[in-house]
Amino acid sequence: MSNNPFFIEGQKLYKAKKFSEAIENFSKAIEKEENPYIYYERGMSYLHSRNFSLALSDLNTAAELQPENPFRFSSRAYVKDLMGDYIGAVEDYERCLKLDPNDAVALNNLGIIEDKLGRKEKAKKLVKRTDKLAAADEFLFQQRQKSFDKNIEKPPTKKSFKSILKEVLTSKDGWAELFTFVKNGFKLK
Repeated sequence: MSNNPFFIEGQKLYKAKKFSEAIENFSKAIEKEENPYIYYERGMSYLHSRNFSLALSDLNTAAELQPENPFRFSSRAYVKDLMGDYIGAVEDYERCLKLDPNDAVALNNLGIIEDKLGRKEKAKKLVKRTDKLAAADEFLFQQRQKSFDKNIEKPPTKKSFKSILKEVLTSKDGWAELFTFVKNGFKLK
């Protein structure tokens, strides 16, 4: 982390959903130090501001500064998925899983993207593996759940893979719905 006062103020502004002001503070903090945590926080602020390209740029820098941290790649994969870069997202989730093979959220998200790419069997295997990991280590699941930001707002639509993903990452009921979805042959009710 960092005890840089601009970083600390940026975090407060981020929590208050004042993303433009948070970005300004994180930018000032970056002028004082190259820190992957600051780049990550600014990237998330850009993401909430719907500026995906700048979010991706900051997450790229965070990954360059901390290439052994699997979360750097799962975060970047999440943004790539939102941007429609499914192949890039798959690559990043796979890199994350090489660093942390027990990352249930990365496995789950990779399964969803594999399904988007039409790779149904691979998606089913990944979701089954996710289920086993989540059941075996509920604590890991809860920690990863908290890592992803719950506040990315999207206009309401019929349930899509992204909406299921958001539910999975924000509630236990979402997990149950995902597994029902998988058991129903990847069909929405």
